[in-house]
Amino acid sequence: MLKDDLKCVLIGRNIDIYNDLATLVKRIDATSRFKQVDVSELAIKDSLKKIQGPSLIFISDEVSFSLELLSDLIWQHNADAIVIIVSKNAETVPIKELFNSTQFSRIKLDKNNPETTSILQLLIKSIREKSEFKRCKKLLGVSEKRCQWLVDSSREAVAFISRDMHLYANLSYLSLFEIDSVQKLRSITVKDLIVSDEHLLFDGFKKNQNKLKKNKHSIVISMKKLNGASFRANAFLIPSVFKGNRCYQLWIQEINPLQASEKKTKLKQSKAEISDSDIVAKLILEPQLSISKEKNPFSDLLENTNKVISSGDDKKVNSRNKIVPNDDIDNSSKITTPVITHDTNSLLKGIIRRKEARIISKQLILNKVNETNTVNHQILSLRVAAAQKKGIDDLLLDLPGYFSNQKRSVFWEKVKFSRLLQILIQRDELKINLLLRVNEASISDESFINWLIPGLKRLGDKSKNLTFLIPSNINESEQRKTLLFMKTLKSYNCKIALDSFSTSKQALILLKHSSPEYVRLSLPWTRQLEGNDAKEIRLSGVIRKLEANNIQVIAPCGFSKDMRRLFILSGASFCQ
Repeated sequence: MLKDDLKCVLIGRNIDIYNDLATLVKRIDATSRFKQVDVSELAIKDSLKKIQGPSLIFISDEVSFSLELLSDLIWQHNADAIVIIVSKNAETVPIKELFNSTQFSRIKLDKNNPETTSILQLLIKSIREKSEFKRCKKLLGVSEKRCQWLVDSSREAVAFISRDMHLYANLSYLSLFEIDSVQKLRSITVKDLIVSDEHLLFDGFKKNQNKLKKNKHSIVISMKKLNGASFRANAFLIPSVFKGNRCYQLWIQEINPLQASEKKTKLKQSKAEISDSDIVAKLILEPQLSISKEKNPFSDLLENTNKVISSGDDKKVNSRNKIVPNDDIDNSSKITTPVITHDTNSLLKGIIRRKEARIISKQLILNKVNETNTVNHQILSLRVAAAQKKGIDDLLLDLPGYFSNQKRSVFWEKVKFSRLLQILIQRDELKINLLLRVNEASISDESFINWLIPGLKRLGDKSKNLTFLIPSNINESEQRKTLLFMKTLKSYNCKIALDSFSTSKQALILLKHSSPEYVRLSLPWTRQLEGNDAKEIRLSGVIRKLEANNIQVIAPCGFSKDMRRLFILSGASFCQ
C-alpha cells in the first residue's frame, strides 16, 4: 500500500527548533513535509483544514498559546492529529489524552539523545497506523456500499440480522415472507419466521458460525410466512457488516418452489377426468368441507359479541345485549341464524386479558456529565408474536372499517396503551420516566386522543412520568392535528419528545410551536452526516443549542462507535 507524505506543522516561526525537528524527523521518515504557521487562531485553523488526515502538530512550550484552545481547534478540524509539545528542559512524556480526547505528547528536543529519537519513532509509527486505519476504513465503506447494492439488486431473499432481530432486508425477502415494509420487519424476530420445533436447531447452527474454522454456511429448516403457510428452505448464514456493525447475512432459498404449481397442473388434469356424477357429489360435499375449515385460534376473543337469533322468537338481541322487538322475522320459520355484532372493545379486552401483547423496555443511558437528577429513563415498545398478530389482524379484517392499514395501526396503538395503563394503574408510585412512541395514524385519528384521555385521567399524578415520542417528520397537512394532539397531552401533565428529529422544515416548525422536553435525533439523518467534518460540527452546534434551551437530546439508537464521542462532547443528554 502506498504511503502518503508525513504531514508536520510547527506552530511558531522559530528557525532553530524548525531545523532540529526537520533533521530528526527526516532521519526517521524521508517522506516528511514540514510547515510553519503563525501563532494565531486563524492561521492554525487554516493550516488544520488544509492538512486533513493524520498529522503531527509541534508546538514549543515557550509559545504562549492555550493548549485547551488548540485541542478544540484540532477536534473541530483534524481530530486525527497528535500534538507534540517541544521542550528543551522537561522530560519526555508518552502519548496521553487531554481536552476533548486529543492526543498529546511531550519530547525533550535533543538531536543527540536516543530517547528523543525513539519517542519520535513511536509517534511517527502511531500516526502511520492511524493513516492506514483511516484508509482501510474508507475501503471497507466502499466494500460495504457495494455489498448493500448487491443485496438490494439480488433476486435471492437476503436479510441482515443481529441477535435474532432484522436490521434490513431486500424486496425479495419481504416478498417471500409477505411483509409490507422494512419498518414492519424490524418488529418481527427471525424466530417468528421459523417453525417453533426448529428454533434450537437454528440457534445451534448460528452459534457454530463463530466456533468452527471451516464454517458450514447452510442448513435446511422449516420456515413460515406471515399468513402461517410453512415451507422448507435452505438458509445460508454469512458473517457480514451493516452500517459499521458486525452482523450476519441470512440468505433464504425456498426448496422446490415449483412443486405447488406442478400440483395445480395435476389437479386440473384430474378435474378434467371427473364424471358428471362426481361433480354433483362434490357440490353436495362442498358446504361440509367449508365447515371443517381451520378455526382462527383468536376468534374466541369475539365470542362475547356473537349472538344467535332464532326466527321463532318474538325478539332479537342487539350488539349491546338490549332486548328489542323483532318485527322483521317470520314467526312461522324455525331456522336459526347467527348474527355477528362487531365490537373491537371486546377484542381489545381479550388481548389484554390473555396477555397476547407484551410491553418491553430499553434503558436510556444518561450521560453522567450532564446528569441533573436520578430519574431512570426507559423507552417502551409493544411486542407481539407474528402468529398472534396475524390471527388478530385476520379478525380485524372481518370488522367494518378495518380494511385499511391505518385503522389497524390505531388498533395496535390502543393495545399498547391499554396494556401499559393496566400495568401503571396497579403501581402505587412511578419513579421512572417512560418514553413511548405514537404512530402517525393515531395522531391523525381524532377519536384516538378522546379514547386515551380517560386512561390519562385514571393515572392521575403518574401521568407526569409519561413522555410521548411524536414523529417530527409528519406531513405539513397533519401539523395542525399534531400540535393539537401534543397540546392535549400536555394539559394532562404528560411530556413531549420529538422523534426522528432533523433540521427539516417540518421538524423545525413542530419544535418552535410545541416546546418539547426532549428531542430524539434521526438515525438516517445522522448517518448522512457521519464522516463529514463540517456537517458533524453543525450537528454538534444543533445539539448544544437545544441543550442550552433546556431541551434534552437523545442520540439515535444504532449509531456507530465513532459517533458516540461526538454526541457526548456535543452535550447530548442520552446515548443509547
